[in-house]
Amino acid sequence: MSTLSTAPTAGSGWADALNRLRATAQDNPTEFKWLGGISAVFLLVFFMPVGAARFDNAILEGLALSGFRKLVVLNGHGGNTDSNNVVGLDFVNRLGHEVTIATGAYWDIARAALVEKGLMPNSMIPGHAGRFETSMVMGIRPELVDPEGLKQVRDVSQDGKGLFADLSGATMQVHGAWGASTGYTDNPAAASAQEGKQLMEVVVQRVRDFFVAFNQAA
Repeated sequence: MSTLSTAPTAGSGWADALNRLRATAQDNPTEFKWLGGISAVFLLVFFMPVGAARFDNAILEGLALSGFRKLVVLNGHGGNTDSNNVVGLDFVNRLGHEVTIATGAYWDIARAALVEKGLMPNSMIPGHAGRFETSMVMGIRPELVDPEGLKQVRDVSQDGKGLFADLSGATMQVHGAWGASTGYTDNPAAASAQEGKQLMEVVVQRVRDFFVAFNQAA
């Protein structure tokens, strides 16, 4: 008498796993409700296209359909600068919305005045968690800057490569630079609250002037 043995198939493996998962859910209903809620929130946030062109277009279109005819996208994060510019061009020229739109970053609007007043070298504006941004935070919310952490940073302003290499008029992307970098540019330890307050005063004034000029021009 012979016996026939069969190896479990991939399908039966999935079925067993689902059965075990179902049994676990039945035994722990409260925990699984929390797990489901957390997973749903994670997926919503993960796939939400914040900062993406289609998301920006949706917001601008809502404003345009509500009657707004003068729109400004004021950028506060360097990674969005180029995409915001494309959105502005696209919104008016390809999509044909009858609006006047301006896109720009607050530091670019204030850059010339900051350099002229000798507050910050052009190459350090805005940087990435460097002296410029650290000073700004220290001037507004000093408790968010860790003094002990600043003692551990080194001055990378003379590295001349990687993040924000000084190539005037161009944007350079180097594969692996972000992963291999310190995460900051120039020297955050050189920042100060007093400098941050001076920077903020100029930024606020120039952005205010920009809005007035845009309204008159539009």
